[in-house]
Amino acid sequence: MNRPLLNRRQFTLGAGAAAALVARRGWAAKSEAINVGYAAITWGDRSVKQAIKEIAEAGYPGIQLRSSILKEFPSPEVLKAELAKAHLTFACYSGGGPGADPAKRAEEVDKFMVGARFARAAGALAVQATSAHRAATVDPATFKELGKTLDEIGKRTAELGLLLVLHPHMGLLVQNPEEVDAVMAATDPKLVKLLLDTGHYAAAGGDPVKAIKAHAKRLGMLHIKDVKDTTDGKKYQFVELGKGKVYFKATFAALRSAGFHGWAVVELDSVPAGRAPKDAAAANKEFLEKTVGLAVHTA
Repeated sequence: MNRPLLNRRQFTLGAGAAAALVARRGWAAKSEAINVGYAAITWGDRSVKQAIKEIAEAGYPGIQLRSSILKEFPSPEVLKAELAKAHLTFACYSGGGPGADPAKRAEEVDKFMVGARFARAAGALAVQATSAHRAATVDPATFKELGKTLDEIGKRTAELGLLLVLHPHMGLLVQNPEEVDAVMAATDPKLVKLLLDTGHYAAAGGDPVKAIKAHAKRLGMLHIKDVKDTTDGKKYQFVELGKGKVYFKATFAALRSAGFHGWAVVELDSVPAGRAPKDAAAANKEFLEKTVGLAVHTA
């Protein structure tokens, strides 16, 4: 029997509420219990309303949105109504990449919270943080300073009832597996969780299965993403699920073993010329259901 999807009411307000919920509930033996969303980033600069409509039509129950919502919607209430009409849960908001400079910490936190408050008022369950662009060389002390910034953001988001998840990302300060380890060690487990992006982690030379085992207690969310190596000088390219090198069967087996229960958002940055975002979303859903055996439930 499938377990019901998490809904907004299960994420009550108050610091640590989301983390407490995850701790109380395990993930059922069947992978179908996972909540699967889709990221609007695939639609690029197109209308957010179009992404909402087509993600719902593709059969996904949840969505991740970016800062473009602040420009397209006059208020969080309008966005919330749009999502409700589409029967989509606002699984996560992409909040940007705070820097590690302690002199600018207050400014970074305040800037981050503008979007976080809007997203929470629109019904978001989690907010994603990346990190600043990486320099040619990185001082290990930088990760401790970034950890302090993330902890401060985590305190503020927890007060809103938002789960803060850190997204390691190619080209940014937190990119490689050892950098992920460093920031996880430098942050409060109650305030900062890990958003494991299978594509970015693999592109950085990591093994998503090993990451799941290493950070099982810190996993707050996933990006289900595939990547392939290229020979055109770019080194890697994000592709539709099943067309890259990420072994998703092993990934989901590791998640079950870890007892993970939370949202996994399919993310594809862009589609090839002539390919529509909605078609890619449908193909990714088919891959998850037919190849991985993961049921993508509609709301």
